[in-house]
Amino acid sequence: MTDIEIRRLEIFAKHGVFKEEQTLGQKFYLNIYLKSDINYNKAINLEDTVNYGELSHFAKEIFESERYDLIENVSDNLCKRIMDKYKSIKYCRVEVEKPWAPIGLALDTVVVSSERTLKRVFLGLGSNLGDKKANIDLALEKLSVNISNIKTASYIKTKPWGGVEQDDFLNSACYGYTYLSKEELLDFVKRVEEEIGREKTVKWGPRLIDIDILFYDNEIFYSDKLIIPHPYIREREFVLKPLNELAPNFIHPVYRLPIRELLLNLKNKKSYD
Repeated sequence: MTDIEIRRLEIFAKHGVFKEEQTLGQKFYLNIYLKSDINYNKAINLEDTVNYGELSHFAKEIFESERYDLIENVSDNLCKRIMDKYKSIKYCRVEVEKPWAPIGLALDTVVVSSERTLKRVFLGLGSNLGDKKANIDLALEKLSVNISNIKTASYIKTKPWGGVEQDDFLNSACYGYTYLSKEELLDFVKRVEEEIGREKTVKWGPRLIDIDILFYDNEIFYSDKLIIPHPYIREREFVLKPLNELAPNFIHPVYRLPIRELLLNLKNKKSYD
């Protein structure tokens, strides 16, 4: 991993909540900190690297051409735009300095920062209504808007899980990379489901498309809306089978076992039962 820093890039722009800030503008400084996975031992041309000259002009253009009331929004937007453009960047932090902040006190500067980190995420996909394969294909296409380098497992036909009588499912899993936070990813996934046409029915009932967040890197997270890793992974063969195809040696962060062992344990349990 290589660190790249751009310090105190001076820009004149019209961000701020006050009318004078929006009409007259003021001076800002940008500090940009990046981590890239480019192997500079093998880089030969400028095109093989993150061109910090080009990046500086790119950041300046965005900062000047778009206007926000809050510099918090400016810094986060710039983080995302940089990571969208430069795919080798795995981490980005943008600091916005506002030395002319109109607060009526003597100070050196006000600094607001935002950071984004690229995370590997695993998702489970399923459908048992309509054209099941087309539903999953469409979901993957829509997911690619905010998840890059998606790798998908084979589609498998499975019996429904949860006790509700319904048609068989077509299931799969995928992984890819995103800078969305866990909560943002959940909102994005739910939006994709709604766009495809999923409607709320009974729990574990039939659905046009179902997308579950299985893993968010190796993080463990719990809230009222989201549990990561997904709590039913080790109980569901239709989840473990495609996961095993994609990443058999991925370690479940709670059980500390690789996917292949979780799948084997579940099969052994079923044969014993």
